[in-house]
Amino acid sequence: MAEHTDEHPHGPPTLAAVTGTAKPADEHENGTAGSMPSTSARLEKSPDSGSDINLDEVGDSDASELQTKSAASDAVVTVVIHGKKYDISNFDDHPGGPAWLKCVAGEDATTHFEAHHLRIDRARARLATLPVIGSARIFHKWDWSETGFHATVRRRAAAALLENVGVELLNESDAAKVPREIWRHATSSTLAMRLTRIFAVAVYIAAFAATCVTRSPWMAIVCGVMTAVMGGFGHNALHQRGESWDCWLFECGGMSHDEYRMGAHTEHHMNPNLPEDPDAFGMSPFVVWAPPADGRSVWRMLRCIFSPLVFHIVAAVAILFSQGSHLSCPGFCKRDARRNCGLVAPLLQLCMLILSGWLHSLHEDFLGGGLINKDANGSLWILHSIGLWFLIWTSGSFYFMLVTNVTHNQERNWMASPFDVRDWGAWQMATATDISIPCGLRGVPLCGMMLIFLHEQTLHHLCPAIDHSRLPCIRPIVQRTAKEFGLTLHPPRNYFSIYIGMLAALAGISVSNVWASTCSSQKQRAPSSLA
Repeated sequence: MAEHTDEHPHGPPTLAAVTGTAKPADEHENGTAGSMPSTSARLEKSPDSGSDINLDEVGDSDASELQTKSAASDAVVTVVIHGKKYDISNFDDHPGGPAWLKCVAGEDATTHFEAHHLRIDRARARLATLPVIGSARIFHKWDWSETGFHATVRRRAAAALLENVGVELLNESDAAKVPREIWRHATSSTLAMRLTRIFAVAVYIAAFAATCVTRSPWMAIVCGVMTAVMGGFGHNALHQRGESWDCWLFECGGMSHDEYRMGAHTEHHMNPNLPEDPDAFGMSPFVVWAPPADGRSVWRMLRCIFSPLVFHIVAAVAILFSQGSHLSCPGFCKRDARRNCGLVAPLLQLCMLILSGWLHSLHEDFLGGGLINKDANGSLWILHSIGLWFLIWTSGSFYFMLVTNVTHNQERNWMASPFDVRDWGAWQMATATDISIPCGLRGVPLCGMMLIFLHEQTLHHLCPAIDHSRLPCIRPIVQRTAKEFGLTLHPPRNYFSIYIGMLAALAGISVSNVWASTCSSQKQRAPSSLA
């Protein structure tokens, strides 16, 4: 893989040395793209370059100046895009909201920039108004050529989304000229999606209320499934601009949408099935570190039985484990990404279940007769309440994890190599699998919600900022463009077949070699990738 230093640099979050010391944020008010700090005082080595500076070789006044400039540099918020280091300290009107800037602050954001802006010309024009305070030579694994597959799909998808809401374009480049309000309408939820969302929230509330009243384990399981569905709606919203009310549905699933945005989770979309992907890291004990499945050895038999079993157990307790980690391990995630709002729904449900159990224990005939007799052990109703709560969250976690994990863990998804696929869009197609919905109901949100809206996983990864309800209209565009570039948009498969495919991957069907070689190759290249 070639090293790109001008147009297409990219690499790990570590930034290379800049050409000069960054100025404080208030000194960049009149800065323009391509401008460098005008101060004549330059350090031989930048404070944020990571280089050692021998203070014994400078005087007291020089050391004081060094400390002052170092503090000023720390106050500047920067991102690197295509090798240029931009000062975003005063970028207060980012159309997508400040959260997206926070999640890439101080890092290389080239992939985020290219992936989240379908109207890339408009984004580049806005980027050109930001001050450039340095440069970075970074190892880049993706080719962002304007003639590549991803760039072509991006242009055509933007035009198709606008045409879907009645906007006629003379050519694809006119999409950048469309007013923001029309573009927002073309990329946000359809009416059917909004109605489905309201219906789902009502079912979720009703299922939990029925669990409290009937104290039924079956209603607890239904409520658990609906918590996973709420997570799907929240996941759909948090990828889009701003922060709408439906982002908070992610919290109903026991997770924090802010933490998902700002933590390492967004790397899953930028680098699926690569070492940077936290979801791939979660699967590595099964597909990389597990004993080899070659031959007829006892290891193969143990892996075929043990790996799927452990995965299903982990899937059932994954969300509870995440919640417990927030309470007991403050270092569970990055400090600036840590959010505890995902704990609100679980704790509130636990309190309400205990309250309903107490009322049942007081009145045998409460609402038609409680399941817990008042003469029984006084602590039984508490244990029953905790058991119902545990069942809600384990069934919800199990459902959520089994739906979300199948779409990236087929043998085909793991056999792709980034050294063979240089186009970012082609890599998304190689590492994602879509779920079919029968009877021509693929575009109906009511059906898609039961699959956490991951039935269009490939299109979602190609256009992560677009509402799921708008994705079906660009599928023909992606399919046609893929054919032009010699690629294949694989047809959706029924859930049962890809679930079996995931189990095969867990059992070790030749999926570990590519991932392991990718890890080792990146470790070997990393030291020489920075200038």
